[in-house]
Amino acid sequence: MNNNLVPDFLGIGATKSGTSWLYVVLKEHPDIWMPFVKELHYFDRSIDYPSPSFLASDRLLKRIIGREKHNKHFRGLLAMALKRNICKPNWGQLCWDTKFYLGNYNDQWYMSLFDQGKHKIKGEITPGYSLLELPDVKHIHKIMPNVKVIYFLRNPVDRMWSGLRYTNRADLPFNKIKEIVDRKGRNLRGNYLRTISTWRTYFKENQFFIGFYDEIQQNPRSLLLRLFNFLGVESEEKHISQSAYHRVNTSKPKEIPEKLKVFLTMKYFAQIKELSKLVGGYSKNWLEVAEATLRDAGQDALVK
Repeated sequence: MNNNLVPDFLGIGATKSGTSWLYVVLKEHPDIWMPFVKELHYFDRSIDYPSPSFLASDRLLKRIIGREKHNKHFRGLLAMALKRNICKPNWGQLCWDTKFYLGNYNDQWYMSLFDQGKHKIKGEITPGYSLLELPDVKHIHKIMPNVKVIYFLRNPVDRMWSGLRYTNRADLPFNKIKEIVDRKGRNLRGNYLRTISTWRTYFKENQFFIGFYDEIQQNPRSLLLRLFNFLGVESEEKHISQSAYHRVNTSKPKEIPEKLKVFLTMKYFAQIKELSKLVGGYSKNWLEVAEATLRDAGQDALVK
């Protein structure tokens, strides 16, 4: 395997925690190369995961003629790529798209997607990687043992509410929202402790960068300088573009209903409490907010 093609970092989530912002600002650093597509979804492509899985079929012929949902999804993305390359031709992207959509999927193919960045620090961001089980994380460690892992966290109550707003489900009745919130995929995406434990089973603490959505909002400069240093690229003010001070892929603003706020706080309280001990930082603020919410709702017993 060509070591020049091995990714230097992976962004693994969490969803609605600033990963689109991260993709934009990292791509603008002169020493960093990112793929033309933000989320490659290679390692979570199995249909066993609650992910798009549009790469689930290894062979191109199967993806072209398969009647399965993931193969239909692939064909939709392929059509969009063809239209993009016709309307706005770009030689670099055309070469990359050809490889991405028309190849036979395996580890060598995955590494080849980083060929255009082989002389830079390179990586990709797929929040679905936060869902991975131990065998898949073990596989990643086997083929790229030195990769650095970036995991952005957001108050799980706010993250879930943002996701509901983003998918236009915020106005559904409470019982319908509760059903959505309790689905397996959403529970996995919101289980930060599980993700941290799974990835740290194989990757050392110094390979793991935990950032907070709160800092994107309050002090993106400080966050990016630390992140640049972590990735081993030039960590200077001049490499922080104006994009760092603008939100990306945002949800429509809407105040969370009190009943839902209390429900989500109760659902995530134990995790928030454990996170405040494990990772500290802004999660300590989340705990203070959660405790106040529960006290106001008459749930003092949970706070103790």
